[in-house]
Amino acid sequence: MKQKESISSHWRERIGWVILALALPNIISNISVPLLSLADTAIAGRMPQVEALGAVALASMVANFSYWLWGFLRMTTTGFTAQAYGRGDRRAISRQLCVGVSISIVGALVIILMRPLFYEFSRFLSEGAEELSPEAIAYLRIAYLGAPAALLLYVLNGWFVGIQNTVVPMITTILSNILNIALSFALAWKWGMGVEGIAWGTVVAQYFAVIILAVVALVRYKIYFEEWHWRDFFSLGEFFSYVHIAKYLLLRTLMLGSISLYFIHAGSHYGTVAVGANALLMQFFTIFAYFMDGFAYAGEALSGRYIGAMDWGRLRQMLRKLFSIGWIMAPMMSLIFFLFSEDLLYLLSDKAEVIVLAQQYRLWVLVIPLASFGAFLWDGIFVGATTSRPMTQAVFAAWLAFFALYWSLRSLLGLDALWLAFVVYLLVRSLLSAFWGRRLIHRIIESD
Repeated sequence: MKQKESISSHWRERIGWVILALALPNIISNISVPLLSLADTAIAGRMPQVEALGAVALASMVANFSYWLWGFLRMTTTGFTAQAYGRGDRRAISRQLCVGVSISIVGALVIILMRPLFYEFSRFLSEGAEELSPEAIAYLRIAYLGAPAALLLYVLNGWFVGIQNTVVPMITTILSNILNIALSFALAWKWGMGVEGIAWGTVVAQYFAVIILAVVALVRYKIYFEEWHWRDFFSLGEFFSYVHIAKYLLLRTLMLGSISLYFIHAGSHYGTVAVGANALLMQFFTIFAYFMDGFAYAGEALSGRYIGAMDWGRLRQMLRKLFSIGWIMAPMMSLIFFLFSEDLLYLLSDKAEVIVLAQQYRLWVLVIPLASFGAFLWDGIFVGATTSRPMTQAVFAAWLAFFALYWSLRSLLGLDALWLAFVVYLLVRSLLSAFWGRRLIHRIIESD
């Protein structure tokens, strides 16, 4: 009996180390992503024009929203590739990459053709702070040149996570973000290009990352492409599998993006300073989101792998370990935000009026890790299981809660109502994701 308990304990330890081995490279690379956002915010926040900070926040949100509509590419590529990896199906692994590349190219063309609509969208979002619009559109004109690279990065990063390699994406992300920060700073400040310089830095870095990932995939993992054929780019079986998952993920993305965009729109009614203050405070959520996504990506890779291999024992152990880590990390991040939030605000901007307003609302960001970590982790499990419906159901309920709460309380609480609605939205997502996630795992195991 003792020997059996010892083996079980060793197994749990190994599962924990596997999670960390996959999560830590993602966390390191993801940390560089908010650092990039922080750098862009800091560069814009120290420009002579006070509207530059809000304009970059607005334009980058619009650009990201148009890319997020195609975010299913990363999730589906990860899930299907991880399951093929668990089955040991090399041909399927290469086909997932090919189909993802085909869809990403089509998606990029759609985004480029729709650019005028996104310009008008940015004007709508800046209602109440019209001085943001010209700078935001100038940013977007450059940023959309990187649309093909942005979507290809979804596919390539998802494919590497699916084959259980998070180190290559980590190194690539760090290198591209260093390049991005250096170029943005040089172009915006030294060469006087303003917000357009920040946009050019992002575009160049995106194509740089695509080249690195593509070369590594074809050279280091050429074993997966030994039976490759050009018809794999047009594999109807995989294409319809993507469409089946994407129909829910697209709706989910629209709801998630609408909340992010409406957050800026609602903040603009309180003035340009409020837009800047919200942009600063949202960096705390961005930091936590990318940090927690590291563990979510580990959940994606491992749940897909164990479901593909039908290894239910390891699947259960992984879930216990993953959420144990979440319960430790969330309070720790709240404590870090409590101790260093003021220092981070001063690091991001030298605009006294923006910082003063941000400090009045900074307590809201302390609640964000506790309210949201469950949603991030369960999303990873859903992706690995290539099941998107429960994710969308949870987001839909949270979306309704956000708008109902804000519209009910905005006249009474003002900007506090916006932050309260955002925190409740995150909490509802976490609770409902846990409910439907447990049911999903039980159904998968019982169906075997």
